Amino acid sequence: MTYYFKHLIKINKILLLPLMLIGLSASTQADEALSRKVHKQFIDQYILANLEILNVEATNFDDIALDACNEQELGFIRPIFERTVAAWMPLQSFRFDAFEKNNRALRIYFWPNSRGEKQVKKFLLKMDATKITPKYFPNISVAVQGLPIVEWLLFHKDSTLNSADKAIRTYSCQFLKAISLNMKLLSEALITELQPYGKMRLKLLNPSANNADYNTIPEVTLQFFKAIHAMVELVHGQKLSRPIGKEFNNLRPKRFEMWRSGLTKNNLMSNISAIEHAYDIFSPLIIAGHNGQQTNQQVRQEFAAVITQINLLPDDLYHALSSPKAKNTWILARDLIAKLEKLQKTLAIKVTDALGIPLGFNALDGD
Repeated sequence: MTYYFKHLIKINKILLLPLMLIGLSASTQADEALSRKVHKQFIDQYILANLEILNVEATNFDDIALDACNEQELGFIRPIFERTVAAWMPLQSFRFDAFEKNNRALRIYFWPNSRGEKQVKKFLLKMDATKITPKYFPNISVAVQGLPIVEWLLFHKDSTLNSADKAIRTYSCQFLKAISLNMKLLSEALITELQPYGKMRLKLLNPSANNADYNTIPEVTLQFFKAIHAMVELVHGQKLSRPIGKEFNNLRPKRFEMWRSGLTKNNLMSNISAIEHAYDIFSPLIIAGHNGQQTNQQVRQEFAAVITQINLLPDDLYHALSSPKAKNTWILARDLIAKLEKLQKTLAIKVTDALGIPLGFNALDGD
């Protein structure tokens, strides 16, 4: 398990306990009616809306994957794959309830994924048809089920789709089809969970003593806030700080997400612009809290600064950081990391104060 996933587990353990023990102060918390309204909007306008977009793109991908692959039309598949990746980015930090059930989120997008890249070629060369059937495929390693492995297939120079052996190419296309169908089915399963009368929706909208996951309304508020904070943490930590390093000599461009396909910057922008929208939906709960108006204004300014800085980056970060002018790009990336850190701290300290979360995220520093 990666540091990122451990980090999210840590958020669960540290922040839910204080809420269960002492609750939130009524004077610094949105009232129940507003909270319920925002929770419903967050589900419908953000989670469910983005899942529906994902399902459309995954269905389009699945419709063309096998035939285009068999015809060796990889150039036709790539833009549809890229749109499917972009559709998942708004939900990349969601690691609770239906997203965790049956490892759905990990099966859609397991990253960092050096493990999968080591496994996938050995898996494909065995050409075991029984393991790529719709019934069996969900049981194979999550590291070889999702979109990062599609990138390996479409962009890696040693991909088995480039093999001189037609049988291996044919099996690899069938494997690609298994992944695309898996994406479609997973997105459908998640949508079902969040539609009216879906299990996840009912749990989130009806906290009570009899609810196994959410006893109180503030616990639901916290769950949604964690997804917002976790997205900023993911972009700041795994996606940028890890490959960029604190010193130029520590630069490791191959640690970037989807560096082969050149999607690194696109993914960063998709993450941040989407989670800014999630914040917009969530913000009435912050405005209603302690120093909420000022905190909300600061968060919006910091989101805008982050997005402006992302726009300054070259479109293909990997190649820019492998060029003679890499130092200039590295400086831009370090400036972005600083802006993300500032936003992260505001969320961790001032937003948690506005929400009335007792400990904030201070206990999460380090590890």
